[in-house]
Amino acid sequence: MKKGFTLVELLAVIAIVAVLAVFIVPNVLKTFKSSKEGLSRIQKEQILNAATMYINDTCINPISDEYECDSSWGSTKDVNGVIGVDDARIRLDTLVEFGYLDSQIADNCVCEAQDGACINIKRGIMSIDDLNCNFNN
Repeated sequence: MKKGFTLVELLAVIAIVAVLAVFIVPNVLKTFKSSKEGLSRIQKEQILNAATMYINDTCINPISDEYECDSSWGSTKDVNGVIGVDDARIRLDTLVEFGYLDSQIADNCVCEAQDGACINIKRGIMSIDDLNCNFNN
């Protein structure tokens, strides 16, 4: 008696593997995509936290580079992320230079704003605009 598989048995196994692949591969790709989106969101939150620490520690207005540590600037933040600043813009390289942000985070994120400042503070609310974080690893 010969040992081995018949052609029908091999075709059945190949068909089963193909059916499983049809269901598994899209789910795996979706998981990778959602994990990259989650990482991007987390990196942006870290950038906002770094900007808040920079403002609270330095009391320097990023627009005028003037020392302004009074009731309208720095060290005032409520639970909604509103800080005591009326209008300011901060660059990522400033946060990296002064040690508030890891350079790996800044390297993964590209600021497309014309002046290079993607962290905006308008009427006390901090936001990130024109910033794309890509993770190709």
